[in-house]
Amino acid sequence: MSRLDELIAELCPDGVKYEPLWKVTIWDKKFNGVDRCKQPYTICYPYLLANELFDLEQESGDVFLLSTGERIGFTTEELAGKYICEGEIVAIPWGKSRPVAEVIKYYNGKFVTADNRIVTSIDK
Repeated sequence: MSRLDELIAELCPDGVKYEPLWKVTIWDKKFNGVDRCKQPYTICYPYLLANELFDLEQESGDVFLLSTGERIGFTTEELAGKYICEGEIVAIPWGKSRPVAEVIKYYNGKFVTADNRIVTSIDK
């Protein structure tokens, strides 16, 4: 039994209601192969190019630098300026050759993003 199966058995003994991902999420981009009724709107996050992101890095920062790679860092609200975003998100790097499981990121708070695919919950 997987850890997920164990958690479901412990926390949801009557099972878990299935919901398609498109019914519970909002993405930052529209996807070509997805019916428009399944993606009626998007959230537009301003982003920097990946090679520009860490130009903002500050040791004392409290705004997360959401890179498309493994490197992490922080900046300040002042330096983030018009690129600052906030929310509880999952980010999938765009154009990565590594498996998604190795580079997918969860974050909750203020962030600046490079060109990630970002998803958040419809029901906050």
